[in-house]
Amino acid sequence: MRLIADGSTPLSRAVLVDAFEHDDGYTFEPASPLLLAAGDRLRFEDGVLVVLRDGGVRHDLVGDWYWRCCIRPAYRPGPPPARRTTERARP
Repeated sequence: MRLIADGSTPLSRAVLVDAFEHDDGYTFEPASPLLLAAGDRLRFEDGVLVVLRDGGVRHDLVGDWYWRCCIRPAYRPGPPPARRTTERARP
């Protein structure tokens, strides 16, 4: 599911999140899975991901940032050839 982290767009439904992938390849992985409620808003502030809840409650998320390499090979070799099995005569 694509989430908008502009600080003003509320989530349309509750979401259980274990990682946030940014468009530029960076990923934020919270210290523990996070349950976002419908109506929560996300925002980046100075490299920190912040959850804004209804009623003005603010949560700075603890976790790690890292970069995911998305390079995929253009060619994938096929599976190895199958070996012929010898049939045994049934008694």
